[in-house]
Amino acid sequence: MTRTLRTLATAILALGAVGCHRAKAPAPVDGGARAAADLPPALAINDSRKDLIFSWQDDQGTFHDTSKASQVPEAFRKHVLVRDLSRTPKELHADEYMYVANLTQKDDDGGYAYAVVSRYHFRLPEVEAEADGGFTDAQIIVYGTSWCGACAEARRYFTAHHLTFVDKDIEKDPQAAAELARKAKRAGFVPNGVPVIDVRGHLLEGFSPAAVQAALNQG
Repeated sequence: MTRTLRTLATAILALGAVGCHRAKAPAPVDGGARAAADLPPALAINDSRKDLIFSWQDDQGTFHDTSKASQVPEAFRKHVLVRDLSRTPKELHADEYMYVANLTQKDDDGGYAYAVVSRYHFRLPEVEAEADGGFTDAQIIVYGTSWCGACAEARRYFTAHHLTFVDKDIEKDPQAAAELARKAKRAGFVPNGVPVIDVRGHLLEGFSPAAVQAALNQG
């Protein structure tokens, strides 16, 4: 994915992307190589825990939540989104990862099998995990500032074209800045201006309608 992101970043320059810069651009909160601390912790999923939320979708497209694994119907137990209420979204790296359990399989200790997956590559239909532990159908996140003209232009464009987006100010919201820093580190580049736009997991530096559309088309 790193190569794809770098290719997109290069394409933005060629397409004349517009971005905002200050004398000293905001620096990533955490730099350096990706380490174990950047990955979500192991999760114990069993019938005795009372601090987990299990989410599944039925045949009619309706979503359901329960705090008991045993209450998830047999027909929907293979792919169940699990949220751990005992840890903070920051500890869980919830802006990047999701826990998806298979409640049809148990290990010798009675725990259920699960996988840690990128929230960009596994989405329950119409929803995805958001950093605050809730849900959103937004496929676009704008990391910007209040003073940035290109950020304002991006917001106007998304609104005019009826594209749902989440607007995050990295100067006023430290969690948004940290979230962007983790994503940028994962992508292998250091942002030197705003906006940085996350389109379905593709990070675009600056605003270019053509680059946004290209990222949307990639899915």
